[in-house]
Amino acid sequence: MRCFRASTRRLQELLEPLHADIRDNFSAAQFNARPEGVKGYFDYGMIRDTSQEDFRATVIPGPGWNPICLVIAVAIVTKGDGQLHHQGVYYLGMMKGIGGHIDSWESAPAAADCGSVELEAGLSGLAGQMIRAFPEWLTKLNEALAPASD
Repeated sequence: MRCFRASTRRLQELLEPLHADIRDNFSAAQFNARPEGVKGYFDYGMIRDTSQEDFRATVIPGPGWNPICLVIAVAIVTKGDGQLHHQGVYYLGMMKGIGGHIDSWESAPAAADCGSVELEAGLSGLAGQMIRAFPEWLTKLNEALAPASD
């Protein structure tokens, strides 16, 4: 249990540069959110048969009642194999209703023993991958929010 909590904290620490950038530029952003259906963004193998789970999302909403949102989510779960499984996702689209998907990405699901060098490398690699991809995701959000030109 202690290792699980330490790993979830560590992933949040590794993502802090991304969160700081979002915090500085998007006043409406939500951090550590657990929106309805966030688990559905992850690989089916990641979400099934978990004994402990932590799914967190950072949400940058566009304007309106059912806005286009940029969602950056991470998961750390334990399963019967005793390893910590982790994955990251990005989703661009509307979160309410059907048909709001614009773009998405999933990292490969990964697992490692608690406290191992492999786990630290996996969490660091995942955070780095997401931080590097953020400018592209932000460009896609801006394109989705731009008014259609005739």
